[in-house]
Amino acid sequence: MSGSATPCQTCRDVEVSKFLSLGMQPACHFPGNATEVDDEQFYPLDLGFCAKCSLVQIMQPVDERVLFSDGYHHIAGLTNSYRQHVRGLAGELAALHNCQATTVPCWTRSASMGLTP
Repeated sequence: MSGSATPCQTCRDVEVSKFLSLGMQPACHFPGNATEVDDEQFYPLDLGFCAKCSLVQIMQPVDERVLFSDGYHHIAGLTNSYRQHVRGLAGELAALHNCQATTVPCWTRSASMGLTP
């Protein structure tokens, strides 16, 4: 892989192929005034594909400290709709693995007991 190539975030040693560029985009902030709008930072939003693991990924991820700063406006885990979504997802996963939705995933318990999920 060349020095300027983007490695896969999962495979690490496989070069990702860019397939879509959405240009320069702002982070997920809501500027409070005109000065903040003028000072807004923009980041490249290019999507790439890893032929080895099929992961579609952002070619140059923005640092999480930029995306989730103190002024971040949304805390998904605290909303009722998100909790309902996670409960529903847990139920679907439990049904898929033929077990009860509990606080400890049944496939973890099964694996620790030497059973397959």
